[in-house]
Amino acid sequence: MLHTAVYSLVAAHFAIRPRAPMMTSDFTHSESYAARLRARIDQLAEEHRELDRLIGLLLSEPIPDELRVRRLKKRKLLLKDQITALRRELDPDTPA
Repeated sequence: MLHTAVYSLVAAHFAIRPRAPMMTSDFTHSESYAARLRARIDQLAEEHRELDRLIGLLLSEPIPDELRVRRLKKRKLLLKDQITALRRELDPDTPA
C-alpha cells in the first residue's frame, strides 16, 4: 500500500506546473524585484523540502527504486544550486 502511495506522490510532484520565469540581472534591484526573488526562493525551497520527503518515503520501502531515488536526488541538488544562485543575486558579495 505504501508503494502505491509513494508513486502517486512522485507522479503528482512531477506533474506539469506553471513555473515562474527565471530572473535575469537586467532588472534593477528594486523592492519589487527583491520581493519576486524572495518568492521564487521560497517556492524552490518548498519543492526542495518536498523532494526530501519523497526521497525518504522511497528509501523506506523494502526494495526502493534506486533509479527514481537517484533522479530525485539530482533534481534536489539542482534546486539547491538554483536557490544558492538566487540568494547570491539577492545579496551579492561585492558592494555596489
